Amino acid sequence: MKARIKNTGEIVDVYFDYFYGLWVVKGNPDIKYASCGLEFLEEKDIDWEERRYEIAKAMMAAFERHNNNVSGFKNSTQQAQFALECADALIAELKKGGEK
Repeated sequence: MKARIKNTGEIVDVYFDYFYGLWVVKGNPDIKYASCGLEFLEEKDIDWEERRYEIAKAMMAAFERHNNNVSGFKNSTQQAQFALECADALIAELKKGGEK
């Protein structure tokens, strides 16, 4: 996702880090911003498969960080299937956009 850094005006590619709850500059994971520090630029052609992959990957990492034998997953395949279900649900909500 493209965003303009409000302080500098620089346009960068960013992704959301669910662990920290911050936006991270692609290629430089040490640079993180809160939403208020960025102005998000409109993307006309959203690659939903890429978004699905990124969300599922973040979910898998979150499962691993918080796995304390109460997650209920019997194996990695179940964990991956649930990560994809979460990604699909989030994408469905994102596609709705501002509808309400």
